[in-house]
Amino acid sequence: VHRNESDIMHYWHAGGSLRYTIVTQDGAVRECVLGPEGEFQLCVRAGEWKVITSACCVHVLCFTRVLLACAACAVL
Repeated sequence: VHRNESDIMHYWHAGGSLRYTIVTQDGAVRECVLGPEGEFQLCVRAGEWKVITSACCVHVLCFTRVLLACAACAVL
């Protein structure tokens, strides 16, 4: 759990999606997905609390395997 002291823009670059659970200053809870299954950028405002977890562990592991396989092929 982390609280922002200023507005922070988060960008998705590669890999699996990330699930953000955000608690706003007035106590409202919202969930967002950053990545191919959701948005590609997300602004978390100053004073908001956030928790970031993997949106889908299987997707992240598969992506890692593909990268390893490609690296192995390049070496051969």
